[in-house]
Amino acid sequence: MFWLSLILLISVIFGDNSVDQKYRINCQPGRDKDPNNCKNQGCFFDATNNTVSPLCYFPAKTGYIALNLSNDKGTSDKQIILQKDPKSVKNPFGSDFSQLNFTWFELGSAAYIKITPISQDRYRPPIPLADSTPIISSEKFTVISSQDGIWSFNVIRNSTGAKIWDTSLGGLLFADQYIQISTIVPTDRVYGFGENIHPTLKHDFNHFRTYAMFARDQAPDSKDPLINNVGKNLYGQIEVFFFPGPTPEEVIKQYQQLIGTPMLPPYWALGFQLCRYGYSGIKEIQDVVDRMRAAGIPQDVQFSDIDYLNEYEDFSYNKNLSLILI
Repeated sequence: MFWLSLILLISVIFGDNSVDQKYRINCQPGRDKDPNNCKNQGCFFDATNNTVSPLCYFPAKTGYIALNLSNDKGTSDKQIILQKDPKSVKNPFGSDFSQLNFTWFELGSAAYIKITPISQDRYRPPIPLADSTPIISSEKFTVISSQDGIWSFNVIRNSTGAKIWDTSLGGLLFADQYIQISTIVPTDRVYGFGENIHPTLKHDFNHFRTYAMFARDQAPDSKDPLINNVGKNLYGQIEVFFFPGPTPEEVIKQYQQLIGTPMLPPYWALGFQLCRYGYSGIKEIQDVVDRMRAAGIPQDVQFSDIDYLNEYEDFSYNKNLSLILI
């Protein structure tokens, strides 16, 4: 999940090395980085890049072209037909659909992006959305499409002109069982991304890392630089909602307005709770509680993981963790 430091006696470069290292998109995700396989795929191989980017990466102009843009230099067209660029590198996991439909909708102040194959029904999670009620905010987004060799789009915050989502990296792929879209991350203040292990709440952008989104476990290994965020989907279609906030609290409210509020948890589950795997005994747990209180951090519940069991056996307990904290 982290960078690999490589010492190479022979430097190998196939093709054009003009793509800036921090903007390179992995052309062989989940595979051994073989120079010949990389070249046969139509991608570039650069073994001199040390640890800052994938060894095998896509050319800069990988993706689709727009057939009906009203202005190549920038337009807010809300429905665009996309054609797979015949000169573009092929999808490593199947044949890309030849044509896609790009649509963006205004949900009040929020923006909704959808990319799907033309004339084909695709799987969509059966989750009802309250998308008929507009999102109200002092902020608003505009979606701008442009074409410079390949089609790309930006989601722009109207009040500041900031690019919230910028796909000018290229790399759009859309096959039956492998979908990929890339964006330049506008800030290093990024949180969340599904269920994954990380030592800090704020994600570390100094390492290559894959985050499993809407998954129940750690993601497979990958080596994409986090200056760009490469979303990979194994089925369905691309759907992205953008909530303007502007505060984090307002983003959560706007998100819940769309999907609905969660069920109220039981009373005993409320409050600030702390747990982790690997406590050595009751003394360490007591020290954790004491440090929380000394730091003035609210805490209502402290509990341990499955290491409270004796050798992880059901209906047993570890005698080192058998005392009750008061």
